[in-house]
Amino acid sequence: MNFEKYSILSLAGKHANETFEQIIKRKIKDIQNTGQTFWVENSRQMYPDIVKSFNDLANNEKIQLDCILYKGKDTQDTKTSYEFKEYSQDKKNWKEIDSKMSKVTGKLSNFSHAMVFDKLKLVNNEMLNLKNYVQYLKETPIRNYPSDNTFCAIKKHDEIELKQSREIFAIGRIHKLCSVWLR
Repeated sequence: MNFEKYSILSLAGKHANETFEQIIKRKIKDIQNTGQTFWVENSRQMYPDIVKSFNDLANNEKIQLDCILYKGKDTQDTKTSYEFKEYSQDKKNWKEIDSKMSKVTGKLSNFSHAMVFDKLKLVNNEMLNLKNYVQYLKETPIRNYPSDNTFCAIKKHDEIELKQSREIFAIGRIHKLCSVWLR
């Protein structure tokens, strides 16, 4: 699969005793029921204003921004699962999360936020090479850390080094809301 110049790359795995496949199927139902779903993030590289800026950059080049959800070597089941009830684009004007959407859960913090998808699909037998990308704004290599495992990424190369590749589980299309704060 050939990915666009701009993508969001997100290390993903089990959460709250749900398998990744169960999560994706539930999120696809959210989209069918409400037109969108929230993908909770706590990465300090991915505040909503950064995602919006990156989406604007992609849209200016007529590129639809997608989020590539991939498996890492050491993903662990999330230990906390606070249920978020509201979202906001600016942390001032809050809206209730649609009751037709499944529970939106994750770790509660001052920077809890979610990417918003309007399309999501499971992917089989596709690989992602992190070495082909650099971080938006910093232009530094992609490196996963516990607090930073989702990145706005710019594709710089097309080489495939299988030993540096990660398995892709799903791809989500970024909704016009892009990313929102949660509480």
